[in-house]
This record gives sequence, structure tokens and C-alpha cells, in this order.
Amino acid sequence: MYSTGNDKLEYTFPLGANHLEKAVNTNKLLFMRFILRMRTATNTSIMAYVSTKSAIRRENIVEKCAASVQLEVNLGELLKFDMLDGLIGDKPQTPEEAVRYIYMNVATPLTFLLRVDQTTLTGAGHKGYDIDVVTVFTMYFISNVKKNSVLRMLQAGKGVSQKNDGSVQPDDDLLRICPLHRISGVYGCIARFEVQNGLYDFESTSLLPISADAEICSIASQTWAQGQRTASKIFVDTIEQHASHVREDFEINFNSQKAYIVAQDVPWSAAEFQHDTSISYLRYAQVRRSRLS
Repeated sequence: MYSTGNDKLEYTFPLGANHLEKAVNTNKLLFMRFILRMRTATNTSIMAYVSTKSAIRRENIVEKCAASVQLEVNLGELLKFDMLDGLIGDKPQTPEEAVRYIYMNVATPLTFLLRVDQTTLTGAGHKGYDIDVVTVFTMYFISNVKKNSVLRMLQAGKGVSQKNDGSVQPDDDLLRICPLHRISGVYGCIARFEVQNGLYDFESTSLLPISADAEICSIASQTWAQGQRTASKIFVDTIEQHASHVREDFEINFNSQKAYIVAQDVPWSAAEFQHDTSISYLRYAQVRRSRLS
């Protein structure tokens, strides 16, 4: 039971089959630490860190379920993650209905889509879930050697750790390969925090959350596009159009359907290309288009 003011909140954590039976009366303690986010009747959001320690004794256990409860859905089925590698636009108007197209080139921003599967929610009898993006950490490679080194590190379960608040933190070994800031003599990869501990990187404006509100979406996307290194009138108009189409096509809302545009226009220095012969063949792709089904 957690109490704040005159309000009380009861929380229950399933520990899985037979876990308590094995620990009862063995002088073991159950430690729990988590973040509690709540919204008051006046729509004020509050957050508290909760830590508990309980002796595992038979007399302390309260059975909440008369029978075992079968898991109805796992997070892998509940959360949908998609990525648009291009900008959604309209084919020039014809007598037929307008068709969406995706335009892309090497510096075109990516769009991340995070959605809760509404069919699963309805089937499970839940009203809704909220999606909260705590961390977005990206790495940009122009060296296959470095990319492969990072992949091996991540596959071995190394390179990043997760904090108590759910945020992801790269360790020193990973940052030596792919630093967050330019370091003399280190090239081939650069890392960037788009979102860190729930805070957006406003300074470099590398990430744009697409607003569910049409007017805010239009204004924010124009402002964001103007701050990019590749900014032009056409680029600003294209980003505004893309954000609007994503908002409409994927039914972006403030809770369970969210989208983020991430700039890929990382300013590599000329020296990086001059000193790395392995990427001397690198050429930028021609602009191409593909139909969005």
C-alpha cells in the first residue's frame, strides 16, 4: 500500500509460480524498487521512487487470486515498433485518388512509430495504455569495422546498461568506439542522445515528437525543420507535410500512438573521409521513391 496525502494506492506484483513457496521461512527478504507515476484529481502529474523490504513469512502473505491467472498478452505482442526510412508525401494530384509515396535519400530523417496494439487491448478488456519514451540513443557509422565491433559487444550483452528509471546508459567501452562528442583522432562513428532520461535534446533539435494536435504539429515541424543543417524552403514544407501525413495515417494521439522524427544529417568532417581509406568508395544514393501500401 502506498499513501500520498489522503489518497492510497494498492499495488500487486506477480512473482511467478513456486517462488514464494521456496522462500517461505528461510530468513530471506524481498526487495523491491520502482517508480510510481500518478495523476491527481486536479490533473497534476507526480512521480515518486518507492523502495520496499519485506521478510518472506507465511503470515505476511496475502493471497489475492483464488486461482492461477494465465497471461493474456506479453509486451512483445502489445507494443508495435515501426520505422519509416523516408518522408511521406502525395503524388501530384490526378483524376484518381491521391496516393501516398515515400521519398528518401541518405540524409532523410527517420520516423519512429510506437503504438499499442488496440486489438489486443480490446480483447484483454483494457481501456488503454500510455507510452512514455525515456531514452533514445542512436549511433551513426561510416566505418564497418566499428559497426561490427559494436554489434559484437551488444550481442554479448555488453555496451549499455539500464537504470532504475528505465533509461539506457552507454558504458565507457562503447563510448570509446562511438563517442558522444568529437574527439581528435577518433572517427568512423558518432553517438547521440535524442532523448535522455525523458528530456529532449533541444540544443541540437535532432528529434521532433509529432503532436496529435494538427495546429501544433504544423508549427512545431516547421520550426524543427528550419533548425536543421539541410534547411531550405522545400525541406521545411516537406517535413511539415510528412509530419501531417504521419499524424493522420497512423492516428497519432497523446497516449498510445506516438511518432518521432529523427534527423540523420550528422555533420561528418572532411578529415574523417580523408584518413579512412575503407570508406573512400562511399557515395550518396540517388533520391528514389517507393509506393506506401
